[in-house]
Amino acid sequence: MREAHAADIHNYRRRLERATRFLKAHPKVTEHNKTLVIQFLDRLKAEGLGLARQAGYVQRLTTIAVILGRDFNKAKQQDIEQLIRTINARD
Repeated sequence: MREAHAADIHNYRRRLERATRFLKAHPKVTEHNKTLVIQFLDRLKAEGLGLARQAGYVQRLTTIAVILGRDFNKAKQQDIEQLIRTINARD
């Protein structure tokens, strides 16, 4: 009989926990954005997305929040354009 949950050989549960702790402790992420990312994570969990994908979203959204430097809902077009330029300039 097959197990209901696959073994977490890549430690995605731990990676998700670390990514979430990093987000919550990051001084350059606004409290509003932290709340939004955690709410989004709760939705991903409710939809049954895998731990790897959840961790990836938290990591990416943390990076975006740091680069953006303001609440997601207050970003203007030029902020998004600068964000994209910054991301594209990275290796």
